[in-house]
Amino acid sequence: MSDQAERYKQAVVDAVVSGDFDRLESALRRLSKCDGSVFLNTTKQLLNTEQAKSFSIMATVDFLNTLSP
Repeated sequence: MSDQAERYKQAVVDAVVSGDFDRLESALRRLSKCDGSVFLNTTKQLLNTEQAKSFSIMATVDFLNTLSP
């Protein structure tokens, strides 16, 4: 992917994160001038509602032993 296409793609992501519809529209218009596969992949990622889920476990054994009963 060209540097220009990367910048257009980042502009789309930034507009989505900020919730700015006008900025999103103009970013998508610019992105549509790139290779069609770049536009399709980016919009496909935007429409994907499945988010990767990660869980972390915090070790609290020492903390629990210091609490009074």
